[in-house]
Amino acid sequence: MSRVVLVLLMTCMAALGCGRKQTTLYPLHIETPEYDRKAHIGHIMGHVTVNATIDASGVVVDTTASGQPMLASFAMKNIRQWTFERPKHAPIQQTIIYDYELEDSQECDISPTRVSFDLPGRVVIAARTVTICEPPGVLVQKSKK
Repeated sequence: MSRVVLVLLMTCMAALGCGRKQTTLYPLHIETPEYDRKAHIGHIMGHVTVNATIDASGVVVDTTASGQPMLASFAMKNIRQWTFERPKHAPIQQTIIYDYELEDSQECDISPTRVSFDLPGRVVIAARTVTICEPPGVLVQKSKK
């Protein structure tokens, strides 16, 4: 009877081990993202979820994203510059959340972007909103004579 229990126990452990998902990979090299100038001026913000496919050498070989399309393209471009530790089994999928945030400001100029990393799965890109301080010039049309 104990042999049957031992065989069942070993079978269960093997099944759990084979179906176990690999833990999240940590990046070895990170490129700091910027807040895209057009998105910043246009007050575009939001969350972008990037799914990265990482190969056996830790290189991002494919990406998909959901969220605001303009920001998603920049997040995917950024994550493709990262490298990760080598996975035990490849390829592996990893999800990284990019949070693009704008903070209220009365500044007339674009301030530098602040980036914080909560690795392995979150990046926060924050900037201050841009305020137009001078009214746009008035175009004067010359009349044709």
